[in-house]
Amino acid sequence: MTQTERQKTQEEAVAALIEKGVTYSVKRKGVLRYLFPDFKIKIEPPTLGVLYSISSCFAAMEIDEEKVEESPLTYGFALVEENAHNLSRAIAYAILADKFLIKSIGGLVSRYIMWQFTPRDMFMIVVNILTMCGTADFINSIRLIKGVCLAEAKNRIE
Repeated sequence: MTQTERQKTQEEAVAALIEKGVTYSVKRKGVLRYLFPDFKIKIEPPTLGVLYSISSCFAAMEIDEEKVEESPLTYGFALVEENAHNLSRAIAYAILADKFLIKSIGGLVSRYIMWQFTPRDMFMIVVNILTMCGTADFINSIRLIKGVCLAEAKNRIE
């Protein structure tokens, strides 16, 4: 298998995963782990409204790269304190993926995620959310729309 064939196969696999969504199995913490040891969540590609909600959570996080390099441990704990709620809220919005559900139980699911997910679980889910969001596709579609609008404006002027 050549390099281009391997890359094409990987791209097709990623596209298939993005279309179907990803299911996770997370082990419960606390008393519920005895009754229901794990639970499954499914994250599907977000709609534009859900993408807007998720991106507002990520935009609220502020990370100073210089402080991370200076004192990673101390600043790392400060980052957890400042951004844990925003991160769990973004994951909750991706899981719920519906405007009504986000408005009604988004805060409850966010708090549940904070107390049930390990940092590793959160990292895996965030990576897949960012992959499924297709932010590159979104930005390219905005560029295309802007280009079309500019082309139409030039035709109207002439």
